[in-house]
Amino acid sequence: MGHRLRFYHGLAALVMSSLFLVFLGGELQRQWGLWGLVATELGLLLIVAVGVLVLKPDLREMFPFAMPKVQHVFGAMSLWVGAYIFVAAISYVQLMFFPDILKESQALASFMSNGSPLLRLLSVAILPAVCEELLHRGFIRSSMNSIRSDVLRSVVVGLLFGAFHLSVFRFLPTAILGIAITFAMIRSQTLIVPMFLHFLNNCISLMPAPTQPVTSVDMEAIVTMPQIPLIFLSFAIMPTLLGIWLLQPIGKRPKTWMFLVGGGVSVTLFVVAVSMTAAMVASGAVPFPT
Repeated sequence: MGHRLRFYHGLAALVMSSLFLVFLGGELQRQWGLWGLVATELGLLLIVAVGVLVLKPDLREMFPFAMPKVQHVFGAMSLWVGAYIFVAAISYVQLMFFPDILKESQALASFMSNGSPLLRLLSVAILPAVCEELLHRGFIRSSMNSIRSDVLRSVVVGLLFGAFHLSVFRFLPTAILGIAITFAMIRSQTLIVPMFLHFLNNCISLMPAPTQPVTSVDMEAIVTMPQIPLIFLSFAIMPTLLGIWLLQPIGKRPKTWMFLVGGGVSVTLFVVAVSMTAAMVASGAVPFPT
């Protein structure tokens, strides 16, 4: 039985890892590219190792690696799908107000495209799924166990995960994904689940992205289509609810009315979005495709 961590231990780990990223990790990546990213992830792992050696926590509680139940696997994936679509809606809204986000996204995509497929998979998907999860869903999450509510603990750890990425534009999207992944880990009681979700999420970022610069015409089309986030939200609600339902203990699962309400909200959002599109087409604000 190891020592019980306090919340300030987790905050200290976050501060140390953030300082490492700012003063050393960034320089490693500028000098060595994806190999620098590999070194950065291993540096985060070293910070976790030092914390474990100094504080001597309960390793079984901090790093549980039991095989997850089937219902938890499906629940976690469903919750992640809902969160991912919700993040798409948030990102679209951010893009409407802050077009410069595209420059950051394109620069990140360009950075991740330099290297062999194996190196890209290792540096962008495999190592972050292991090292960052040991830090956030392992060390930092364990330090927040004084928070009794699973939901509140997930929110706190998720927000810290968003702050860890050191980007104003990426804070909210990564925090939302962090909240979902943390909740899945707490309910499944194994790090295998968040590691798999993190790996899956980062693998998507390895998919080929458009490299052509976005024109003013493209941006005008984005700004004049505010119904798009509503469509995303209409598709995000049901998988999110299903994920939460599957991750709950059988005797404590929400009643079926939750899905009826969620389905009603989804349909309403979709109808509103379609109605907005029809009105814009009728007014000539959006040309009808021929």
